[in-house]
Amino acid sequence: MPIELTKNKSKNRASGILTDKNKQSFKFALTGSLDNNFCFKSLNKAQLATFHKFIDEILSKQMTISEVDKSFLRTKGPVDKKEVYGKMRTIQHYGKKRTPFRIHGYFNSESYFVIYQIDPEHKKHK
Repeated sequence: MPIELTKNKSKNRASGILTDKNKQSFKFALTGSLDNNFCFKSLNKAQLATFHKFIDEILSKQMTISEVDKSFLRTKGPVDKKEVYGKMRTIQHYGKKRTPFRIHGYFNSESYFVIYQIDPEHKKHK
């Protein structure tokens, strides 16, 4: 007979996030090589500074996943489902509204946003 580990049900199981998005801090991860055309080696000094500022804004405010979604999740364009690191993933993109800078990735089972592409000039999903 299976043992019940918790009586609390995850509100976000459908999206793959196992915790409450309103309470969970937004965390970034790099778990493999970035897509070749959207990686660190493609960034110039100004684009690296923009990337740093974007990450710093989220982390310095200790934003939750819900807060980051509300402020930075880009919802126009198609929702990509593609194979990344050997598994089918739902790719999301984040960026500031009136700037071209975007990061693309997915949430892993530990609720980290795994960066898959850095798109400083908004070349994807324009």
